[in-house]
Parts: sequence; structure tokens; C-alpha cells
Amino acid sequence: MALHQTYNATDIHQIWKDAYHPGGAQASFDDQVYDWMFHTVQLPAGKWIDSGCGTGDLCFRLWSHGCQVLGVDISAKAIEAARSNAARHPECAAQVRFEQSSLEDLSPAVQGEHVHCRGVFMHIPDWSKALANLATRVKPNGYFVVFESNATSVEGFIVRLMRPFRKNRSELKKTPAGWEFWSEYQGAPFLVRMFHLDAIEKEMEKAGLHLVKQRSLFVVDPLRVPAAIRPLMARINHLWFNMNLPFASGVIQIYQRKA
Repeated sequence: MALHQTYNATDIHQIWKDAYHPGGAQASFDDQVYDWMFHTVQLPAGKWIDSGCGTGDLCFRLWSHGCQVLGVDISAKAIEAARSNAARHPECAAQVRFEQSSLEDLSPAVQGEHVHCRGVFMHIPDWSKALANLATRVKPNGYFVVFESNATSVEGFIVRLMRPFRKNRSELKKTPAGWEFWSEYQGAPFLVRMFHLDAIEKEMEKAGLHLVKQRSLFVVDPLRVPAAIRPLMARINHLWFNMNLPFASGVIQIYQRKA
């Protein structure tokens, strides 16, 4: 399924930006998440591909840890916004670039040593093809960092439990990879998937990448709560991350290709 319509003709990137990159408590939380990745896990700097980069917020965060970053997104609209954002930060002009490309049909221009992919596979119908394409860009001793949803989370259980009692705007499909919620957004097809995390691990193993670290990220997706209480939710999610509590809705998986 072509997703250009979904991500070019809608305001979904702005909605995601408002939910996941609003500054304040959420930015403080992300500071600690990426400090953990680069200082505790000791991920290298080097050349990173930020796949599904949207308007580029996480590209600049990776750059702040000494990385050269190539942001990739299917949406021309999002890439235009990312380049505008980069123009306001001339200090990173040589280290942060952007390329429009579908992950399922990845441009040869997309090259790097490591891959970062946050909350992207959950929106791609042929996610395993996108994963396989990105995996070919990971060099020996390189890393592939995935932030994804978790079907066995508290949130996932509540969402499925409540469906019979509310008017649903999505069609639920059970697949080997997890629970898929299909709907339309502004006239375009829209998918949200809650993963069985072992499905991601299996595809990574096929691609020669091995799981070296997994950690809970958050208990509730910020997009599911009203904007007014997102700062409070960020603090609760921050606590969940610090304590690495189970049944998280969002999970970080770090894979490596051995030399």
C-alpha cells in the first residue's frame, strides 16, 4: 500500500510533533533516554540514519550526541519542514541532512553505519520489508535502535478490553506480528500496530542483527491522553523508564551486527 497520500496530504506530522516533542517534561524525559543510550549503553556516534524522521526533531537530538545524521521520510511535506528546521540551526548544517524516500523502497542515497527508528514500523503495512532494507545499511559492529509499541502492555490490554464498550473508528486485525488498528485519517488510510516484540526480533535475526539490550520506555502513549495532562503523563512515563517496569506500551530494543 502506498502511504504517500497518508503522510503528505494530512497534518499528522504536526500532531505527532505536538504529542512527542512538545518540550518541557517530555524533552527532559527524552534527554535521559538518549543519555542512557549513548552513555550507559555506550552507543557510538558515527553516521546514523534516522528512519521515518518526520520533521527532524530526533535528528537534532542524535546530532547533539556527536552523530552525523541522515533523516529519511516518505513525506515530502515532512522533509521540507525538517530542512526548514535545520536552516535555523546552521551549527549542524554539515552534520544533519535529509532525504525523501519510502522505507519499503529505500533510495540508494540512504547510507550510514547505524539506524535509529522510533515509532515508525507500527505505521507501515509491509514493515518487515522496511526493516530488511534498513538492516542492510547497518555496518559490522553497527547498531539498529528500535522504539516500538508492545501488544502485551497494560495499555494494549485496556484498549482491547474497552473496544466492545465504545464506538470504534478502526478495524482491528490480529496478525502474527501483533494487533493492527486500521482506520482513515483525513480521507487517507491509517495504520497503528501494537507489536508482538518477538516478531521484530525474528526479522532482525534474519537480517543478521542480534538483540543486545531491551528496556521499557513508557506505560502510556502520550498521544492517547489530552494535551493538558501530557506533562503529568511524561513524568509518570519517566518513572516507568527509570524503574524499567514491565508491561510497557513503548519499548526500546537495541540490536547489533557483529563484526
